Amino acid sequence: MTECGMANQAERIRIRSILVAAFTTGLVSFAVLYSPQPLLHLVAADYRVTPAASALTISLPSLMLAVSSIAMLWLGRRFPAAKVLPLAVLASGVVNMGVWMSPWWAGVVAGRTVFGLLAGVIPAAVVGYLAAEIPAERMGRAMSWYIAGTGAGGLLGRLIAGLLTEPFGYRASLLGIGAVALAFGLILLVAFPKPVVGDAARPPGRLDLAGLGQALCNPRAASIYLLGFFAMSSFVAIFNYLPFELSSPRFGLSQSSLTLSFLPLALGVFMVPIFGMFYDRLGPRVMTSLAFFLLLTGSLVTLTRSIPVLFLGIMLIALGAFAGHSSATATLGRQREVDPAYAASLYMFCYYMGSAISGYLAGMAYDSGGWSAIITATAILCGLGVGVALAVLPRNPH
Repeated sequence: MTECGMANQAERIRIRSILVAAFTTGLVSFAVLYSPQPLLHLVAADYRVTPAASALTISLPSLMLAVSSIAMLWLGRRFPAAKVLPLAVLASGVVNMGVWMSPWWAGVVAGRTVFGLLAGVIPAAVVGYLAAEIPAERMGRAMSWYIAGTGAGGLLGRLIAGLLTEPFGYRASLLGIGAVALAFGLILLVAFPKPVVGDAARPPGRLDLAGLGQALCNPRAASIYLLGFFAMSSFVAIFNYLPFELSSPRFGLSQSSLTLSFLPLALGVFMVPIFGMFYDRLGPRVMTSLAFFLLLTGSLVTLTRSIPVLFLGIMLIALGAFAGHSSATATLGRQREVDPAYAASLYMFCYYMGSAISGYLAGMAYDSGGWSAIITATAILCGLGVGVALAVLPRNPH
């Protein structure tokens, strides 16, 4: 093999190791983030708090992720990411283990907030690291590895924590998730790919307030941010409180059975490429409206007392949520009047704020009106989403 061929092979191996590291970082951090979701009813009972209060274990970290979506515009290239990312994963694992050892609810809330701060560092550091180390023409593929990791981590965290709860208890299962994160953090400390572009050689992060303001005030872009907020709000309102409903006397499902109700999320992930094909055929207005219609239909179906029919409703909710997110981001990417980096950050800010706000407020609705109140709130959000899509989005995808 020639020296040129060996150099090319070494570069391919280096880039592959960077992609694997980005995937692993996203997988572990989001597994820790969402692992309590199928266990919120057990958390509420154990700590004697309301369903809304138990959802703070999801809402507060989501709030930190929302803030980081804006902060990463400035901080993305300032982090020595090769050092920060392994430490953030490791510290997330340690904090998560400490959270579920706490006998006090205040300790759980404080610990999950600290975890959110650590998890919020990760997207900024990943973006800065990949931008510095990956050629521009491969950046889209590189980010897709990180995003795939977050999706897989969120699903696996929910399933593993939920399925291990029956034999070991919910605290032990969540401690186990934290221990796995700690182990991966230690591995990343040793094996994380060293940067070729030194930190001193990176251009400093600069925040263009004019560009940010333009992305914020553009009417169509702002409407798309709202669509992300409505879609995530509907999704989290359902899935945060689904364990309470499935474990109630109305259904009385075991922990393992209700945990499997999160499996349709995998279907949503696998359907994203197909949603892209429908988007190209139907256009943004129809596709986004259809996504919210699926969300609404699935939500109404969950009012049934039949478990098979309810699982069909959950499947429709998952499909609608992923279709809405996919369609909104595709439409946002075609807005030439705004800076794509600022627009994407503002979209993710609204997206995670939907999780933070709805995750808590939907619990207050559930406390006062039960599952029907959750569905009413979701119906309102879906109706607003359809209204915005029909009023603002173009019919033609191009």
